[in-house]
Amino acid sequence: KCMLRCFELIFGLKVNFFKSRYDVIRMDESVIERYASLLNCKLMSLPFSYSGILIGAKSRKKKTWRPIINKFKKKVLAKNKILSVAGIICLINLVLTTLPLYFLSFYKMPKFVVIKVVSIQRNFSMGIKERKS
Repeated sequence: KCMLRCFELIFGLKVNFFKSRYDVIRMDESVIERYASLLNCKLMSLPFSYSGILIGAKSRKKKTWRPIINKFKKKVLAKNKILSVAGIICLINLVLTTLPLYFLSFYKMPKFVVIKVVSIQRNFSMGIKERKS
């Protein structure tokens, strides 16, 4: 805890122990619990979410990819009617292409997820053609 307090003093940041979670791999459970109570933070359990990605989850299960696909859809849904054609193309290039790359850096994307992401991209770009006519 002293080391974390030094971090606070040096960088001017505050560690929020209430939000913090603690876990160690290959250590006795009683020792882990003692350290967590000493630091006044909760114990972490697998799987946990980090930047929208489930860490420790099975990457082949649909349940793991559902939040990612929902996030993908959410980014697209409201934007199609608001943006200009150029804005939609930029959104496709930036968001709809970089999000899969970001998630691919953690897991190998199963085929059903690739098919779903491509269909979302296509449906979104079809909105451009519908607006032009």
